[in-house]
Amino acid sequence: MSQEALPASPSAPVVPGRNGYATASLCLAIFGFTGIPGLLGVIFGIVALVQVRRTRQAGRGFAVTGIVLSVLWLAGVVFWMLDELDDPPGSYELFALQKGDCFVEAVPAGTNATKVPCTAPHDAEVIGTVVFPADIYPGDSRVSSQAALDCDRQAVHFFDKRIAPGVYTIPQIPSERAWDHGVRTAMCLAFGSSGRLSQPVRELVR
Repeated sequence: MSQEALPASPSAPVVPGRNGYATASLCLAIFGFTGIPGLLGVIFGIVALVQVRRTRQAGRGFAVTGIVLSVLWLAGVVFWMLDELDDPPGSYELFALQKGDCFVEAVPAGTNATKVPCTAPHDAEVIGTVVFPADIYPGDSRVSSQAALDCDRQAVHFFDKRIAPGVYTIPQIPSERAWDHGVRTAMCLAFGSSGRLSQPVRELVR
């Protein structure tokens, strides 16, 4: 007894042309460094992959490339924003101070500073500066060692060979980011070992 062949189930029709969302994803990914296009590039790319699988349109490669590029751009934007928050361009007030200036709102590792009279309570006093040539950043180690050496010499001269009791001196070097913003000066700073100072450090040796 012969069996009649069952009719083949019709396959989904192939939609001609390239998927529009895939093309849009790739185009947005090219401008993903601006943020929002990168996010849209990921969304459009995912939509394109879903549609291409159903319609068998061309464009899968565009969609995958758009997603990858968009994700890379978004990651770069996030890292850049975190770097800006950690070291904003406006946080280099300390390096604008001059020898003899006193300031508050700074710590040995900070670069924010508000100039105040040296007769008022303050965190530290600038006793000298070290100016570096306008070359590429030579690295933290080299900048630190040069600044420490020069600041030690300037401290001896500033205090006339006798550092005031209760005072310690340290150099504050520019970070690589500050260097990229044009800061080429290290600051030689005098801090009070027991807290804030309330007079010029030179007067403490008298």
